Amino acid sequence: HLGHEHQVQVRHVAAQLGGVGGFAHQVELVAASQKLADQAVFVGLNTRDFDKAAPRAFVRAFEVPYVNLFDPEGALLLNFSGELPPNAIPSTIVVDLDGRVAARIIGETNEATLVGVVEDVAAGK
Repeated sequence: HLGHEHQVQVRHVAAQLGGVGGFAHQVELVAASQKLADQAVFVGLNTRDFDKAAPRAFVRAFEVPYVNLFDPEGALLLNFSGELPPNAIPSTIVVDLDGRVAARIIGETNEATLVGVVEDVAAGK
């Protein structure tokens, strides 16, 4: 459900859960997504904004290269209820090739940490 391609590539998923974040944090996420483009699919899940205008402007301003889903009611976030406390936003989760949450980062993260976590998961660590 992450794209409309006819050919499916199985890769790890790094999902950023939260809302419109800070400048430095978003720069780090975009850099990590670009560095890991051949290893992971990034998805943003916006659960904190109730109007689509701010998130859309944010995605444009930061040239966010990955899909961002708008989920103000938290329906999609419920899929991770056993993995993250409800107040643990922003958070980043890494889903392995079997569809399991393999790692989670609670709070803001940076490029080096996220790249390292995804690479560890890809290596089976």
